Amino acid sequence: MFIVSIGAGKNQLPLIRACKDLQCKIIGVDINPHAEGFPLCDFKIIESIYNYHEIYQSLKELLVFDDIAAIVTRSYGEALRTVSYLCQQFKIPHINYTMIDYCIDKSKFRTIANKTITMPHGFTIDKDN
Repeated sequence: MFIVSIGAGKNQLPLIRACKDLQCKIIGVDINPHAEGFPLCDFKIIESIYNYHEIYQSLKELLVFDDIAAIVTRSYGEALRTVSYLCQQFKIPHINYTMIDYCIDKSKFRTIANKTITMPHGFTIDKDN
């Protein structure tokens, strides 16, 4: 069973270590060939986490796609877009790729969430008073 970590830098180390503790094989993706998490990974894909099409092609070339159990990240923003796209391609449960902008953009998320969830209202604090 493989876990794909979108990002292999310092921020991803707790996630990569947790996956290793579960005896999973890790495929790390990072643009930095010296990323801190790469020594713990079984396979390395040196690619920007923004280039999800290229990452997908690299994963297909590894011939492990039937054994990919999860695609994960501890990051936010565009990393979520990559996770969503890859999960969609590998038919892994995920946030729908067409809805990912609502997860990345907090104001869009708030607009949707306000329809079903009681959300706290924000306010501005005037530091001069």
